[in-house]
Amino acid sequence: MSRFILLIYGSLCSGKSTTIQVLKNRHPNVFHSSVDHIKWFISDYSSNKYAAGGSVHRVLLAMNTEAVKASFSLIVEGSAGLVLMREHYIHLSERYATFFLEVNLEAPYKVLLSRFNKRARLSKKKNIKISADTKEQMSVRYKNYYNHKLNNIPTIDSSTHTPDEIADQIERLLNLEK
Repeated sequence: MSRFILLIYGSLCSGKSTTIQVLKNRHPNVFHSSVDHIKWFISDYSSNKYAAGGSVHRVLLAMNTEAVKASFSLIVEGSAGLVLMREHYIHLSERYATFFLEVNLEAPYKVLLSRFNKRARLSKKKNIKISADTKEQMSVRYKNYYNHKLNNIPTIDSSTHTPDEIADQIERLLNLEK
């Protein structure tokens, strides 16, 4: 399998993590990271102070660079902040001769809101912290995604495709075989 760097953009509840899990199950030499992973690790989602000035993204990029150096393929998920860091990932791809792909995952707002409500109820029931736990926070993330969306890259509707179908489409774009 050829190495790749895949950036998956999407609003909250668009199916990024679920699709990535399918890809990771199919391709074991994949390193997956996200801004939420770093925020969880350093602050237990309790503070946004690390997001100021791009600290979280710099930590993420340093970690991801080491993964690519170690011959992993890389999948990074995110939204607006990741779009702002995309040039760094393009450069990383060129430097280490890896295939580079960006994909948007989207769904209608009503679908995203329904998924969000289920996630929020489940996290509350299980006493699990999540990055956004109010409809207002969800709405802000949704708007933020669309304000920074890249329109010239493949976009897949996660309300009309299963995670396996989305992974199949991404694999075709990457020219990967199962």
